[in-house]
Amino acid sequence: MSHSALLNALHLSANEKGVSTGQKWFGAGASVRSFTPIDGSLLAEVSTTSVEDYERVLAAAEAAFAHWRKVPAPKRGEIVRQYGEKLRTHKEH
Repeated sequence: MSHSALLNALHLSANEKGVSTGQKWFGAGASVRSFTPIDGSLLAEVSTTSVEDYERVLAAAEAAFAHWRKVPAPKRGEIVRQYGEKLRTHKEH
């Protein structure tokens, strides 16, 4: 499988953002390059975080926590259970 075919199968591009709030991807830091050990060619680049990116992620996490703690415990548990079920459907045995 070619590099581009693999990236396409994973729904990735050769240049990806490496920072996320869980809803948005971004990254204004330096890029990290990944090379194949087969022939040394470039596989992809991922941007890293900057101080501003870090602050943005931290603010999003604080806002999410403020919302999440207002959800009753039984409902939070049910949501976590549903995530676990979804993950298990994709787990290889």
